[in-house]
Amino acid sequence: MDYYVIQVLTGKEELFLKMAEMQLFHENISFFWLRKELFIKKHGINKKTVSSIFPGYIFAETDGISYKKYKTIKSLPGFIRFLENNHDIRPLAVEDKKLVFKLHSGGSVAGISKVFFNADDKIRVVEGPMKGLEGLIIKVDKRKKRAKIKLNLYEDSFMIDFGFELLEHNPDVSEKNK
Repeated sequence: MDYYVIQVLTGKEELFLKMAEMQLFHENISFFWLRKELFIKKHGINKKTVSSIFPGYIFAETDGISYKKYKTIKSLPGFIRFLENNHDIRPLAVEDKKLVFKLHSGGSVAGISKVFFNADDKIRVVEGPMKGLEGLIIKVDKRKKRAKIKLNLYEDSFMIDFGFELLEHNPDVSEKNK
């Protein structure tokens, strides 16, 4: 199965998903919207919130986009276009597909990663959606509990904030001391 990307009106992702699932339930296609949990501080209180990883983009997993699927998807409310474009609908490249699969495999919402900082104050991800992406981290904000990661999709770069929970100790050191 391949992954295809559909651009929709930002803020209309949920409506598009509901309509797509209703209209195409009998087809061999599934849709998903990549979202993430973040800590947001309001009035001095840290709250977990959920937001889109790629606002305005829905992913479709299918063995191909037939003309029938294309016409049905194009008629849905909020549809803008397929990527790369409607005349050249291409599945994600292998590396992009691996990234999207990694972000999607934890469920519909990428949770908060668990991290610690080593002696050199470099971030180490123990678990969560940022695991394995440490080399792509551009900036870390310990106060906001966020890491900015540079992700590529269809040869375009996106700066994405992911939330993290700071562990009190280095699990590698703790395991060695047992």
